[in-house]
Amino acid sequence: MRLALTVLVFLFCFNISAKEGFSCAKPEDNETWWISVEKFTKEEAENAVKELSELLKNGSAGRDFIEVENYFTMIRGYMYRDFLKSYKTEFKKTDKVLQDEFCKFLQTKAYYHH
Repeated sequence: MRLALTVLVFLFCFNISAKEGFSCAKPEDNETWWISVEKFTKEEAENAVKELSELLKNGSAGRDFIEVENYFTMIRGYMYRDFLKSYKTEFKKTDKVLQDEFCKFLQTKAYYHH
């Protein structure tokens, strides 16, 4: 059952990446809380910006600094997707350098800090 679930998650993530014109190797680490490509949406990024704004405005009482890293991760992931999409729309091809950077980000930094 666990293997079937893992395969389904992998296929779903691969499908999302394929729709965007690329695919990245998945990290092998099963202990880390990796963030899937489809989670990096405009809505998630906007929520992260809102939360950061609240921290700046109201202070951090009762909050954990690790949350800041998670917010930046969500913003960065969305921005990679947006830049790649914009480049492809404008130039009708993929920005290979940025795509490689995004894949590296997904494989090394795109996880929930806890």
